[in-house]
Amino acid sequence: MKRFLLFVLCTFFAADVAAQDKPGFSITPVKDGVYRFTAGHYHSAFLVTDKHIVLTDPLSKDAAIWLKAELKKRFNKPIRYVIYSHSHPDHAYGGEVFADPGVTFIAHRLTKQNFERTRAKTKLPDKVFDTEIRLRVDNHIIVLRHHGPTTVGVQSACTLRRQT
Repeated sequence: MKRFLLFVLCTFFAADVAAQDKPGFSITPVKDGVYRFTAGHYHSAFLVTDKHIVLTDPLSKDAAIWLKAELKKRFNKPIRYVIYSHSHPDHAYGGEVFADPGVTFIAHRLTKQNFERTRAKTKLPDKVFDTEIRLRVDNHIIVLRHHGPTTVGVQSACTLRRQT
């Protein structure tokens, strides 16, 4: 079983050998179906499995529109989950772009509360967790964990395990 630790804060520092169709937006392969999405100075990640795509932080509405079109063009697989790492607008906005039937939005309970309190212009999470939640997506197990307060308030980390 291979393990990857992805902090949904997404501080990937892989070489930028990505295709870049719109200035500031790019997709870079990381490893085994994991990709880094860059929008200017912001990064998120997504996982492409045999049948689905799992996204983290959409970053902004413009970034999400571009990413959705690229995912369809490159992979043509349905998005299963959108995971919010935290409630800052520069990571969470744009979620509504992916709000299609069959897509589940997930975040820590306090992230959802922050969205509600601030009337965030993004899709609210459908499912929340307090300490940990496990998701099975095809042959992957995704574990989301909250480790307590951080400098950004509420931050979730994501561990990806591929089942063999």
